[in-house]
Amino acid sequence: MKILFYRYGNICEPDIMEAMEHLGHDVSSMNLEITNKNIPVQEVIKHVSEALFGTHFDAIFTINFYPVLSEICNIMKLPYVCWTVDSPVMELYSDSYGNEWNRIFLFDFMQYQDFVPYNPDHTYYLPLATNVSRWDSVLSDSRPDSFTRATTRSCCKRIYRLHARLLYPSRESQKE
Repeated sequence: MKILFYRYGNICEPDIMEAMEHLGHDVSSMNLEITNKNIPVQEVIKHVSEALFGTHFDAIFTINFYPVLSEICNIMKLPYVCWTVDSPVMELYSDSYGNEWNRIFLFDFMQYQDFVPYNPDHTYYLPLATNVSRWDSVLSDSRPDSFTRATTRSCCKRIYRLHARLLYPSRESQKE
């Protein structure tokens, strides 16, 4: 299967591309949004359409849902496959959600239950996954005693303070 992987720089993308290739799929990536997060819709339509007319693809794949890609695929009668890894994904509330060429995989079961009525034949529940072999190699190089309870507590405390500073930037009491 030849897949056009429309990327925006999500941390999951390289592992998913590797898994697709490992399964024998031919994966081409389009990286427009990695460098330009505010790309106009017309430019997305232009570049994606040119790619689809220039090369035969069996599907477009994305992390999270892109209504504009769903619409392009619906017009071209090409499967649009997406897998959400965030919650909420506000784009799911688009009218494009119901397109018949969508294959939408939602990692959050409650979100799945909310959205399956709007496209019951093309909405699926799929929990998050990981590249086990990559993480096995990372973990094999770590020392089990390298993370003490004090280190974990300190890390959690810093994360909490950062989170509080981001949520309540005007509060003086949130200083480290």
